[in-house]
Amino acid sequence: MDKKRVGVILIAALALAGLTGCDSNVTGEVLGRGEALNMSQQALSAGEIEYLKGYYGDGCLNRADDGTERWSLQVKGDALDPSARLAVVQGNEDCKLLLDEVMVGDVAHVPDAAILLEGTYKTESIAFFQHDDVGEETVFYANVKIDPADFSADFTVSFAYSADLEDAVAVTQEANLEVQQASFHGVEVAAPDYELSFDELDIGTSGGYVQIATGAIKLVDAAVEGQKYAVWDHDLPEGALDTFHAVDTLWGALTGKATASTAGAFSIAVDEFDLIDKLMAGPDLKRSIVVQNLSTEHVSAYQVFTITFSNLDEAVVETPAELISALADATIEKIYLHEGGLTVDGDDGDYEGQGKEAQTVYGDLTVTGNNNTFSGFTLVGDIVDNGSD
Repeated sequence: MDKKRVGVILIAALALAGLTGCDSNVTGEVLGRGEALNMSQQALSAGEIEYLKGYYGDGCLNRADDGTERWSLQVKGDALDPSARLAVVQGNEDCKLLLDEVMVGDVAHVPDAAILLEGTYKTESIAFFQHDDVGEETVFYANVKIDPADFSADFTVSFAYSADLEDAVAVTQEANLEVQQASFHGVEVAAPDYELSFDELDIGTSGGYVQIATGAIKLVDAAVEGQKYAVWDHDLPEGALDTFHAVDTLWGALTGKATASTAGAFSIAVDEFDLIDKLMAGPDLKRSIVVQNLSTEHVSAYQVFTITFSNLDEAVVETPAELISALADATIEKIYLHEGGLTVDGDDGDYEGQGKEAQTVYGDLTVTGNNNTFSGFTLVGDIVDNGSD
């Protein structure tokens, strides 16, 4: 068993996403569109994000490189604003785009320094202030990335934001992806021998559930390549991927896709793994990849990967008993109350965590039972105690 690790974007709660973009482009150019993702449990008090704005930096063909040539992307509005446009020469991967202003309603909000747009989210969220109040009161926290970052096609500027510090967006952390691998050889046919790479994969969780999944899982470094692959969810009969006969039988019931493998490598887009809205807190989110090598005599061999997507330091709880159990587990750092809240209706419960610095509970607690005690954790939410001491 081989344990891999991948950067995961941790986001406390997803409220909505807005998308708009440009409709046409000039030959040789690719166009940007804006995407605003509210990752907070509350809306911005200042209003809704309407525009992302910035300027062209170094390396942008046909553009001034002194910061004087600006761009704008509309992310909200019924009518398309023709003046809001961001265009880059296709393939101009050295072009540097910087974001320095976000319009919330008709009020400009700015970071303390312009943000370079890159292909992944930053490792820390970025504070935004009203334009005349930089460095004072933070209005919201945000993070931003661009995809594809090499401008090989029309691209998206994804702007994730949160109204409160506790839900600060896009804080990158290492999370486990456990990989189990097996090979099944046919008669005188070698099985593919790829390795998995998660370098291009970003997963964003919200309250323990996957809400953002971008990029791809790459299969690389194969001396023996495959011609087709299939991705299956892990809801399979026991033993379905354990023997050559079982894999071969299951393969026959599905239609494999061409790997388009060249130089011992190919990619599988993360969309094929159907991760959105799936629970990633805990060990139960699993997917399998099967790669087929088919000989000219139509004899098959297979390579199988089973991936467990897990945040083992998180838990989602639905009952008071589950909350007590999670608080008692020193390996769990973040506990999310299902659908944002939990009613404690029993009596004499001891809800003791591992310490306020060690564990955080997200959501609202409503207490209707009697003689319950709560200690040893930080609560991000409200507690309403309708019981008695």
